[in-house]
Amino acid sequence: MKKLCIILLLLCTQVANSFPTVTEINPAIYSLMQQVDIDSLEAKIRYLQDLGPRTRISYWLGPDSNSFQNNIAAKNWLHQQYLDIGNLDVYFHHFLPNEPFGEFYDSAMNVVAVQKGTVYPDEYIIVCGHFDTALNTPGADDNASGTSGVSEIARVLSPHYFKRSIIYLNTNGEERGISGASIFAHYCRANNINILGVFNLDMIGYNPIDKPLTMFYANFPDNLHTHTHRAFAKYFGDVANLYLPDIPAMLGADGGAGDCTMFNMNDYIAMYIGDMLGRKYFEYMHPCYHQGCDIIGIGKEYAGVNSMELVKAYTQATLAAIAELAELDFDSIEYEKMINCFLSPNPTNSTVTMTLHLKDVGNLTVTLNNILGQELFEIYSGFANAGNFTKTFSVEALPKGVYYLKISHNGKMQMAKVIKK
Repeated sequence: MKKLCIILLLLCTQVANSFPTVTEINPAIYSLMQQVDIDSLEAKIRYLQDLGPRTRISYWLGPDSNSFQNNIAAKNWLHQQYLDIGNLDVYFHHFLPNEPFGEFYDSAMNVVAVQKGTVYPDEYIIVCGHFDTALNTPGADDNASGTSGVSEIARVLSPHYFKRSIIYLNTNGEERGISGASIFAHYCRANNINILGVFNLDMIGYNPIDKPLTMFYANFPDNLHTHTHRAFAKYFGDVANLYLPDIPAMLGADGGAGDCTMFNMNDYIAMYIGDMLGRKYFEYMHPCYHQGCDIIGIGKEYAGVNSMELVKAYTQATLAAIAELAELDFDSIEYEKMINCFLSPNPTNSTVTMTLHLKDVGNLTVTLNNILGQELFEIYSGFANAGNFTKTFSVEALPKGVYYLKISHNGKMQMAKVIKK
C-alpha cells in the first residue's frame, strides 16, 4: 500500500541509535554481495507472480477464492524456503489470533526467520517485505520483488556468523491495512525488543526505460525528522553508494507508506526502500501499480518488474547495509567451524569434484538443489572424518542454469553455487 502521501511519524522516545560511518569497502561483505544471484531472484519473483493475486482477506471474497488460497500457498512456500536455507529459527507469527472469521485464520500470519547474533543476540536488525497483493494483480513488483530480496539476503547471510541478530520478515496483509506489520511491530514494542533499524523492501524492480538505473530510499518531512531517522537514511545511502557506485542510491522525494510506517509508529527506526520513491525525481507514475500488468517484463515500459539488475542492486545494497550493521564475527569459535568448500570445474557441463575441509568428525549430508531450494538429488549422507572430504557428482542430465549445494555438517549448514553451462 504505497499511498502517495506523507508518512506521519510518532516522535521516537527511545534512546537515539547511532549508525557506523562506513568509508571503506569490507572485502568480506563485498564477497557476500557477489553471491546475490539474479537467476535466484527472478525465479522467486516468477513463482510468486505465477501464483496470481495473493490477497490476504477480503470480506467479499470467500475462503475458497483463488486469491485467498494463493496467499496461503505463498505463506507456506516462504516458510519452507527459510527452513531449507537452514541456520535459522523459522516460525509463523499469528497476528490475528481472535480473527472473527475462522476460515481466514490460516492467512493471518507473517513468516519470520531469525538468525541469532553471537555477541549481542538481543540487538536486532530487521529486513522485511510483504508477500500479499492488492486485488486482481499478480504483484511481481508489488511485492514479489521485495519478498524475494528478503529471502535472497537470508540465503546469502545465514551460513555466516554476525555479532547482532537479524530478522528476516515477510509480512502479510500490507494491502489490507498493513495489518501484519502493525501487530508484529506492536508485539516488539510491548516486549521491549531492541531493534536497531528496519529495512523495508517494497517494490524494487521498476525503472523508467529512458532513465538510468537508480535506487531510492525514504525521505521524511523535515518537521518530523529525528536525528536518528536522518542518520539511518544517511547510513543506508552511504553504504549503498560506496559498495555500488555504478547504480546510485538517492533519497526519494517523500516517504512511502508501507510496513515501515508501523515500525515508525511504534518508535522504531525504519525506512522504505523501493522504486515508488523515484516518482517525483523521474516525474513518472508506475504504469502497472496495482494493475494486472504487474508482471515480469524485462526492458518493457508497461510491466511491473522491468529490470532484474535493479532488483539485484537493491538486494545487494540492503545486504551490505545489514552486514555492516550486524558485524561479521570472525573471532567466533562457531565461525571457525564453518565448512570450506571447493568445486572444480565450476562452471561445468558434466561432472564436478567437491572437496570439503571439515573442522571435526560428524554426520554429513550434501544435496543438490535448484534455485527455488527444491532438492534434486542427494550426493552424500553419512559419517565423515575431520579433514578433506572429496566426492564427484554429475550434472550432465540437468538443464543449463544455476544450482546450489546444501551442505549440512553437525548442525551447521552452508550453500555453494554450481553452474551448469
